[in-house]
Amino acid sequence: VVHHVLRDLDTALWFYRRGLRYWPQSPTLHTGIGMILYSQGKEARGLHHLWRATKKKSLTAAPYLALIAHHFRKGEYAIALGLANDGWENAQSDDEKGSLLSWMAMCRCELGAERDLVHGLFDRAVQLRPDSKQIAENRQAYLEHLVGGVVLEWPHVPEVASHPHVDFIDSEDLVLVE
Repeated sequence: VVHHVLRDLDTALWFYRRGLRYWPQSPTLHTGIGMILYSQGKEARGLHHLWRATKKKSLTAAPYLALIAHHFRKGEYAIALGLANDGWENAQSDDEKGSLLSWMAMCRCELGAERDLVHGLFDRAVQLRPDSKQIAENRQAYLEHLVGGVVLEWPHVPEVASHPHVDFIDSEDLVLVE
């Protein structure tokens, strides 16, 4: 994991793969491999490992957050919402929970949910992550869309990050949450 944190991704990938020889069911190793491969343009292989991490009952929401970002960007909002709901069970911090609630709000909005539901999800996300500029700005864009009838464009739709312990809502700064 140290090599991953230091962005020595090829070495990190080598160690993760070596670890899989001894712990083939490890969701942490699958998450690390998945994010690195995805970031290196090997999207299908990266997604395969991220999905395996979710099936192995990851102890963190990281693989869910990565998959949510991928599916949201592809316009697959129902899949992203399902992943956010599944990831909720594994969220271990207010940061992860706030990020998941923000994704839930964005997905529900895109799926045409009632505004009270979307508004409530954003409010809870802001309560859990009061310092998140990205969540606050996405919430504000949603409110302006409701009040002013402007076309909704999310100011912050994170990329799938290459670090397994990254807060995906604040991914532009690569903020570590563990």
